[in-house]
Amino acid sequence: MNRIDISALLNFHSYAIKCILNSLYTEEGKKMTDQHIYEVLINAAYGYKLSEEEYQQLLSVRSITWSSIRELPQNIGLLKNITNLNLRFTGLSDISALSELKALTNLDLSNNRNLTDISALSNLTTLTNLNL
Repeated sequence: MNRIDISALLNFHSYAIKCILNSLYTEEGKKMTDQHIYEVLINAAYGYKLSEEEYQQLLSVRSITWSSIRELPQNIGLLKNITNLNLRFTGLSDISALSELKALTNLDLSNNRNLTDISALSNLTTLTNLNL
């Protein structure tokens, strides 16, 4: 039976995350793809400290389409300037984290059959288009 030295994995973890994040940029102007934004938020939720450049990239996000997620990152509020969010066909049942997206104007939650409570949207005063 092979044994894995866990301490080596823990030391490698930080390096691996940095390599993954460095690969998350597309060719056009180092802009993160929608899926990569999701991955960065998930890593940050698990303790990865974002660099200033990564944080600025998240602040620059205006529009995202996520169709293959099953839950929202709890720190989605880092996307402070997002105005368009497409979450159709995701299977989401809890959208409470969306209450932090104060700049959101367009939201598509269509075809999410498990979604029964949209009260988290009640304080989004800039939301002008909602598709359920």
